[in-house]
Amino acid sequence: MPRISSPALVRRATARTPKRLPSDAGVSVISARLEEDIVLGRLQPRERLVEQDLADRFGTHRAAVRQALFDLDKKGLIERVPNRGALVRDLSPDDVRQIYAVRAELESMAARIIPLPVAATDIKRLEAIQKVHSRAVASADLRAVFYSNLEFHRALFGLCGNPYLIESIEQLAQNPLEMFMSAPISSALVQARNDAERDRLAD
Repeated sequence: MPRISSPALVRRATARTPKRLPSDAGVSVISARLEEDIVLGRLQPRERLVEQDLADRFGTHRAAVRQALFDLDKKGLIERVPNRGALVRDLSPDDVRQIYAVRAELESMAARIIPLPVAATDIKRLEAIQKVHSRAVASADLRAVFYSNLEFHRALFGLCGNPYLIESIEQLAQNPLEMFMSAPISSALVQARNDAERDRLAD
């Protein structure tokens, strides 16, 4: 799936004010909301994540925030620095190259072991997600782009049947670098790639 970003699109995404969550928000909800804030640029690279501030924001206790930060650390979205606490991770060019090298190998492995032909219902599901993603790109809805991208990865590579491989691919797909391509380029790439994948899976 594509990765999109441009200064104009990011400004449009970050201009939206995040909704405050109800009190006693669960760990998964906090983690998901912070992940979204990182991906959409509401939280900037190297920005500090203060547990008490986040607990106040989400109306919960610091233990829930601490666990959510631990989950984000495992995903590689934040890092813990001695005497500074949790920071939004800032990836170097080498990090980017290494992440995509690993991801390319894992996705190729998953594609090779998908049983063929794939059921027509699965093909239709992939096509439906692709249409949602295309509409999100056209409307510059980065939030919808991000989540439809994740959904496409789960649907496509979930067909390989290897839960450990699926988990590894999904973790890399959730990296904020997924958003770092221009909308026109990514839209064309996803159309071409998805058409090729759909044809191969249906054969």
